[in-house]
Amino acid sequence: METAKIVEDCDELTQTLDMVEYGGMNVVREALGRMLQRLQNTFQKLLIYEGPDAQLRQGIQSGVITDEDFGTIHLSMLDATLIVQISDDLQLKESDVIHYLLRAKQEGSYTYEAAAGLYFSDRTSILTCLHRIFSMLAFNEDLENVPDSPLSDILSDLRAFSEKLLSVEENGHSKMIHRLVELTKRATTEIEKGEDQQDPGFQSIPQGPPSAVVFDSMWNLKPKSVLWAEEQRRLCETLLLAVKIKSRIPVESILELIDLMGHFNQRIHEDSGSETNPYMMDGLLALFSLIMTLLPQEMQHKMSAADNDETKLEELANDAKLTDALKDDPGNESFGCIVRFAWGILQARYRATIPEGKDAIKKCSNAGVLGCLLKILLNENLENGCQAEIHGLCIGAAHNLVVHFLEIENKNIIGKVHSMYKITQERMAAHWNNDGVMPAEQGDHLSVLLDVLAEIYSHRSDLILFGQPPEAVLRFIGWVPDSNLLSQSPEILCSFLSLWSGIATGEEGATRIHNQLYMSQKGSFHAICEGYEQCQWGFIIRTLIEFGMATVGNEFTPAKQVGKYDLRGLTAYLQLITKVFSEAPLAAAATWIYDLERDYQEPLNGRKITDVLIHLLCQPIPHQLKAALDETLVAFGRTTNQARNLLESLKQRTILRFQGAKEDKVDRYDLLYQLNQIEATAEEYPESLAFINLMNALMKNAYPVPDQATVVADCTTFVMEGLLPRMRYLKFQSPIQQWELLAGCFTHLRLAVENARFTPEIVRIVCLKGGSDTPPGYTVMKDILGGGRILPTIAQVLSSSIQEFKAEPLSKLKLKNAKLEAVVGALSLLRTVFDFDLNFLKGVEESVSVGGLSSLDQLLMAMQREELFCMLEYVSVPFSPVQAEAVSIARNLAKRLNAFMDVFSTNGRFLKEVSIFKEGVAWALNDGLYQPRAIEDMESTAAPSSDLRAALILRVLLENISKRSVNISHLLCGFDVGGGLDSIRATGLSTSRGNNCLIVILECINGTLSAVKPHLYVSCLEVIRELARNPDTAPGLISLLRSESYEMLLDHLPDYEDLMENRPQTPRDWIEVQSRACLLEIQTKGLSILRPGVEEEDTGVCREMLKRLFGVKEEDDSNGVPFTTIMKQVLVGRDCPTIEEFVSDKSKAAVEEHGGDVGGPLEILRLSNTLLEDGGIMYKSITGIKFYDYHVLGKKLEAWYSSRCQLHQPSFENAKEDIKKGCTQICSFAMAYNAHIRMQSAAVECLNACFEVISTAVDKRWGILVSVCHAGKKFTATQLLVHLGLVAMNVMVESDSSKLTFPVARLLHAIMVRLSKEAIVTRSEITDLMLLPEAPPFMSGLTTILRMDNSRLSEQGRSLLMSSMFLFLSMSRYDSSPGFPLLVQNSAFIRQVGLEIVQILEAEINDESAGMQHQLVALQTLKEVVSAEGSIAMVETLLAKSNVYYEACGWLKNGVMSWLVPGAPQEIEFGVVARLELIQEMVSAGGPDNGAEIACIMNRHQVIERVCGSDVFECLPEEWPARSPQEIAVFSKLERVVKFSLRIIEGVVSGLQGFGDAKKRAAGVMERYCNKFRAIMLKACSLKWGDWEPTESDMEIATSVVKILSVIGMENFRSDVRDRLHDGVNRAAESFCCLAASSSSPFVHSAMSRSITGRVNSTGEAIWSFRKELLSYYHNAILHIQVNRMSSAGAVDVPNPNLLKEGIQQSLLDVADLLKEKIKYREANGAENSSEVQRYSRLLDDRLYLLLNCCRLGIYALVGDFKRGYQGGTPEEQNRIRKGDLAQRLSTDVGPILERTLAIGPRSAAGFKEVDDAWGVLKKYVQMQEHMTFIRR
Repeated sequence: METAKIVEDCDELTQTLDMVEYGGMNVVREALGRMLQRLQNTFQKLLIYEGPDAQLRQGIQSGVITDEDFGTIHLSMLDATLIVQISDDLQLKESDVIHYLLRAKQEGSYTYEAAAGLYFSDRTSILTCLHRIFSMLAFNEDLENVPDSPLSDILSDLRAFSEKLLSVEENGHSKMIHRLVELTKRATTEIEKGEDQQDPGFQSIPQGPPSAVVFDSMWNLKPKSVLWAEEQRRLCETLLLAVKIKSRIPVESILELIDLMGHFNQRIHEDSGSETNPYMMDGLLALFSLIMTLLPQEMQHKMSAADNDETKLEELANDAKLTDALKDDPGNESFGCIVRFAWGILQARYRATIPEGKDAIKKCSNAGVLGCLLKILLNENLENGCQAEIHGLCIGAAHNLVVHFLEIENKNIIGKVHSMYKITQERMAAHWNNDGVMPAEQGDHLSVLLDVLAEIYSHRSDLILFGQPPEAVLRFIGWVPDSNLLSQSPEILCSFLSLWSGIATGEEGATRIHNQLYMSQKGSFHAICEGYEQCQWGFIIRTLIEFGMATVGNEFTPAKQVGKYDLRGLTAYLQLITKVFSEAPLAAAATWIYDLERDYQEPLNGRKITDVLIHLLCQPIPHQLKAALDETLVAFGRTTNQARNLLESLKQRTILRFQGAKEDKVDRYDLLYQLNQIEATAEEYPESLAFINLMNALMKNAYPVPDQATVVADCTTFVMEGLLPRMRYLKFQSPIQQWELLAGCFTHLRLAVENARFTPEIVRIVCLKGGSDTPPGYTVMKDILGGGRILPTIAQVLSSSIQEFKAEPLSKLKLKNAKLEAVVGALSLLRTVFDFDLNFLKGVEESVSVGGLSSLDQLLMAMQREELFCMLEYVSVPFSPVQAEAVSIARNLAKRLNAFMDVFSTNGRFLKEVSIFKEGVAWALNDGLYQPRAIEDMESTAAPSSDLRAALILRVLLENISKRSVNISHLLCGFDVGGGLDSIRATGLSTSRGNNCLIVILECINGTLSAVKPHLYVSCLEVIRELARNPDTAPGLISLLRSESYEMLLDHLPDYEDLMENRPQTPRDWIEVQSRACLLEIQTKGLSILRPGVEEEDTGVCREMLKRLFGVKEEDDSNGVPFTTIMKQVLVGRDCPTIEEFVSDKSKAAVEEHGGDVGGPLEILRLSNTLLEDGGIMYKSITGIKFYDYHVLGKKLEAWYSSRCQLHQPSFENAKEDIKKGCTQICSFAMAYNAHIRMQSAAVECLNACFEVISTAVDKRWGILVSVCHAGKKFTATQLLVHLGLVAMNVMVESDSSKLTFPVARLLHAIMVRLSKEAIVTRSEITDLMLLPEAPPFMSGLTTILRMDNSRLSEQGRSLLMSSMFLFLSMSRYDSSPGFPLLVQNSAFIRQVGLEIVQILEAEINDESAGMQHQLVALQTLKEVVSAEGSIAMVETLLAKSNVYYEACGWLKNGVMSWLVPGAPQEIEFGVVARLELIQEMVSAGGPDNGAEIACIMNRHQVIERVCGSDVFECLPEEWPARSPQEIAVFSKLERVVKFSLRIIEGVVSGLQGFGDAKKRAAGVMERYCNKFRAIMLKACSLKWGDWEPTESDMEIATSVVKILSVIGMENFRSDVRDRLHDGVNRAAESFCCLAASSSSPFVHSAMSRSITGRVNSTGEAIWSFRKELLSYYHNAILHIQVNRMSSAGAVDVPNPNLLKEGIQQSLLDVADLLKEKIKYREANGAENSSEVQRYSRLLDDRLYLLLNCCRLGIYALVGDFKRGYQGGTPEEQNRIRKGDLAQRLSTDVGPILERTLAIGPRSAAGFKEVDDAWGVLKKYVQMQEHMTFIRR
């Protein structure tokens, strides 16, 4: 569908223009030109859709239609009916309707409402794009010709495009203007039609289309008439902008505008309340558009075009059609009167000789045209019904009208012959003759003209203050005082003062008007004349004094009664004072006050001006004047000191509660009497409202108010007792005033709470003290938390307001705004109470003086569910402050209550309310993200006018997402929260509806948010990242991101090369780094998740992602490693900025001299971060990082500077500029400091993201990464990891940032884990990579890092680095390169710095503050260091220069005993085992060649006694099966400890076989625990017993026992011990030295069943090892008997030789199986020589050698047995040999198997040769035996 592409182009162009204007981003002009060109035809045919088509309708009614995009479509009867109805209702072609319905179906809603909603959404996108082009031109005219402006070129292109578009004419009309007018009229028709159809409640969709409601762009149901009204407003604004860009349009188009204005005017007058008529604003836009076409523009785009413009205007003035249309008398019709007035000006300017123009001006003036214009300018629709820039254009058009009027009529006015002057004179006479009573309005007079100018300049003072002020206006303004009108006419004086007030807008205006009032020629508005006497500061001050008091000694007398114009004049004076002092720079205002009080000491009589104002306030004067006085006092209380002084004065002069009479005679302001006796009777409450607003303003400016604001305690009591409880009973003439009063009350209560201090200690003291000095904030807290009057009032206000907001938009803007302010006040009060209630309650509990209080969350949750939802539903009210406060309430409840989500567990109820809340938050987020005033920093203090919504909602999401329970973030992001975490994991997020925050965020991320609001863009990315981190939400999120709509997040990878170039750091750098970190983490999660059913598709996606992430280009050899770049760039630390870099020496000297007092800049800089945080100057972010709040800092410095300026010290005055500059520089430093800290934090995040990518790639997608790197042909995956590891380590060594060390350590560890796994497979391939000459040795780098101060390395970071060292050292075991270079390198390095490494690791082991896990890592690493160095010298170093060995030995006994305690943590066992492993490694150091020496050293250090002193063997059972399950449990617990203890003993006795002392010690251990060792052997060969069954570990332990016995020799034991141990060996041999088929061991059978697969298993290897030691034992026993010729009494029984024969036979069978496996494996893999083939072949060879050793030992044992029988064995032995048939069995069973085995295997190879030789020896004895048997037979 073509429309979809057009809409896409429009959205793209709108986003691009946003990016250019708000984000300051550069856009390629050619690209912009192409976008404009594509849309030119669209705008020329604006919103023209084809109507219903008869031929298509026939096809639809037949049920089948063919579409280009969707192919053949079969339609049901309902489908056809729906299509026809939508087509007729919207006047759309049927094919377009089908497209909209199919799009709606894709988005989950196949309904009229959805399809029509998409239609309106498309119209909005197209119209918004055109509106955006025109507005960018109209609002930036001043930048268009500025050479250095980045917008200049773009604006030039847009102007050329727009003027070309607006120049197209058709039938004498401007085609664009004609279309805009046509569309506007259609919208009006549709609105009226919709109002007739609409159900007033529109709570549900009407049955049957055409429907009165449709879905808007956020998928909220809205009346169709509302959408048409929104389009009408946008069309009228576009029309105004178009005319602003090109004012000279054809006459036919001007006539169309006249007709459009009449079109609106008619509808405005049909409504009696025309002031608030919904058509009023659109009519005003048409009116001002028309004015622009009839007059010269106030600012021409090109000065060279001025002459051409004059020509066109002259032609326009002479046009007959226009004259005919406007020549009639307009009568009382205001719009027509103003247009005819403009036409008259046009005629008078360009047809001066013809009286028509001046006649028209005169008639319009007599008809009161300026009064009509004034009413329009004062109309609330004009200011509140459009954006500020549009309002500014309307004001500019009105100004242009008045300026041209004055250019024509100034001469007559100044010459006093104009009708306006005459009418003014008549009114003056009437005023003085009729006691101030004026006649009825009879046309315009000078006062109205002044009022019009005042209203214009109050909104746009730039029109007269800057550029070239209109000479006609200046001349008129100067003439008014010069003509003595100010002294003659109070009405003129009041209007003139209002004009001055309007001009005083802004700092420049306030300064110039102040100078004018000071009668200063320098810097004043214009020349001073005598007529200005009544517009001087001196006259104003004397007037106030004269009016307010008459001095009689020291007595004050009441003021005289005042008339209408006295009242208006005084009010105007006060308003002028207010405007000047409130708009002035703060320091200047303080200086002006000082100057005035100094220069007018005599009339002031030594008093301050504020004393005069307060005295006047205490007099019985009218309400309006008192309200003006209150506002003036606010202007005089802008600084902290001024506000505090005023509060104290007001306290002394105000009666706010019943109290005893005062003895002093000072006049007092009795507001309580005023409320009860006067205001309540009149049903108007201006004084109460004005005074509360005054107190609120002073409290804000005085913050913090001293003594916790006790100075306003009476006012707070007045609010709580005199106003709030009576609000429902008091009668109000104006409901607006009621809501304004409520807003003021709530604001006052909030300020009272904010000014109190609620630390528990202070609360306790205040509550115990009590009395009248209780801070008002405490009173408010007690009332709210104690269930008093305030909370019910708030609930009532909120519940009544939401119903009105929900029913329909309020038509009366003032009432609507008043209600909104009241709601904001109520919600902000609750939000403030949330900030302090817990501390308050804690202090109250300690004081035990107040009871019955509950926290606010408990009170709110105790409300009815309807009331709570009513509060939360305010997020759906389209008013930024209301939404922000409602979100804050939800945030606080979610923070405090785990059960908060129960509120949304509706069980079928409140579904609508939950939906409103969720969609309202989404709408607020969507609207808030792009607001120009949207605050971006979520933690710092916001400016008062900032839009908090987006930042606040994002904070709520970030605070809750990581929780492992259902929370508010899940609800707001669109997850199904109804079924707990299971339903969240199963949620399939929809891309169709923007009714949740996640979709809004994704749409904004895909848009221009990164350019417009970069901070918020990062926050949005962080939300997505946190959802990806959370395992519950990650699946649904990644599935959503893989959809077509949002796949950009997984595809997009920013460029790294320009990240941190050699350039100064900018505030945006951290945003770049942080956003890249978030994107990397999101993409990492995309790597880790494969969706069920589409794994193949997702694997392809992962492959492409890895290519991008690791910079692999398959066809380009220039690919690089982007992570290398990013780590180098991000990790390079930059120095933190210092104050000296920013503050100049001159400013610093001035600050040090004058800024040392309390609150001064010097004190601020010298405070610690903690004190700065307490003072609000620093704040802690959500991540715990401290930043300067430069908004607060600037405010404090400004307040201090202003207070010092008031002192007027000469030395300060001389240094004032330098001090001011220094304060500015301090704020600049704070901003730079924040940027640096943010950059550091972002760098850590970015590095973490790099780690996550690499970790995920190597852990979960290693196979894909290997294939990707292989395709790249530049580097292998292992080369990539080695390279990354080296870079990370080098950067860590070079960087000095402590925050970066842990992420690098984690990254390095992840790489090492994968490399160690690969080293097992690839062997020498990886170790060769680690020896690259350009890379420093890993061990050196790791040691350097571990040398770092512990302040830079956390415990976890040190653990990871030690683990990396362990993994690296362990990799040298797999080095199969010739000469083992990596092993040699590591050994050499350790030998060089061995002592230092030992000391480092020893410190980690002995670190008591570290966890046990950390100590275990250090122990394991030290063990690996000993193993890698492998020399006796290392062991001697450990023994002589460290306490590691002795500490380990001493730790064992306590460790073993602690481990046996029930419930003991497993870390204790790990600690024992780790120490035993270290000792074992020390015992085996030096290798086989040095075994005796190292064993001697260890024996000398009593290793056997120390290890066995742990009583580990004492706890073992003495019999097997054990007597109880408890003994089995103990054995299982001590299994690993026993294993390593026996290995240590085994290592010592094996190394010292000829050293009797060692054997003796070992024999002592074996004797002491002989029964336990026998039980160990029985356990290894026993059957399954109950739940217990033997394990491989049992076999390994038994193997060690047998080996120790074999080495020691059984002759070294007592006979009883020898018999017990020998019995255990024999029992084990019967199970493991027999044929597998006849074995009783479950192990043997398990190994047999698993070997069927053809692969070797670890169980079989453990059996072979045990068998080898058993056969070795028998071989040694038989050999010992032969050598020593021992008698039978001293010897042990050897087993039946048949058992040895079976051991040999089974071993040979296993050898044959292994040989077959090896041959089979080689045949299967052919000539392949991969690392995996080599590894498995080596494994087979090792196991063959083990089995061949079993065969050799068994054969030699039989040889010894035969030999002993023939060489003098005992008679029993000889008889056994003679009786047996062993020789024959050996010949028939073993011989053939051995021959076949030797035939398969290489007979001469190692192992096979030894077996062959042994068999040759045994064969001789076998033949001898067979020969002897033959002889005997």
